[in-house]
Amino acid sequence: MTHPSFKGWVKVGKTVNLKQRMGQYKSGTPFDDYSLEAWYSYKNCERADGKIHMALAPFYKNREREWYRIDLAVVKEMMY
Repeated sequence: MTHPSFKGWVKVGKTVNLKQRMGQYKSGTPFDDYSLEAWYSYKNCERADGKIHMALAPFYKNREREWYRIDLAVVKEMMY
């Protein structure tokens, strides 16, 4: 997920209910300005989330919670 106010930052996380989770983000701003850039369905969500965050480990110094200062294309490649 990205937001125009946070150029260069990408939110990487998991959810079991994407529609509900996106609604929670959109209720936090008067604008509908969060963009879901990609989503993937995995048989084992917990395992996939762990592997993705391990792959993102080199970028931990450039993160704030689950927001990473990283190129969106790099994240998509890691998630695929």
